[in-house]
Amino acid sequence: MQELYRTLFLIIGCIYINDANCALSNFQNISIQANEITLNEIEGNLAFLDDIKISFGNYLISGDEATLILDEESLKIFGNPATIKSEKIEGKAETFIIFPNEAMKMIGNAELNNQGNVINANLITYQILSNE
Repeated sequence: MQELYRTLFLIIGCIYINDANCALSNFQNISIQANEITLNEIEGNLAFLDDIKISFGNYLISGDEATLILDEESLKIFGNPATIKSEKIEGKAETFIIFPNEAMKMIGNAELNNQGNVINANLITYQILSNE
């Protein structure tokens, strides 16, 4: 039942923000679950707090908090660390930034394991493939 309320709040929140539908439509087939969602009309964003689970395609990202920034058309996920998993990759970083063109930045103690090939850096940019 809480998930239904969260989804309903997200939909209602998007109605009140100009361009929200445009920004959300660029993130196709994305699902965001959180224990708390806050709409900030002044800053034009939605904040998701506590036990964040974001799924799109075959990817699952977990973190402590996330922010959907409508002007920048980006989704930022923060964690200690935040993690990403799919059939082909696993990774972790302090911050993930996902853009509608399916590019992702992993910032701060980032690690990406792509089928056994491990990369460690402060910044990793990764192009998400739709078939992963």
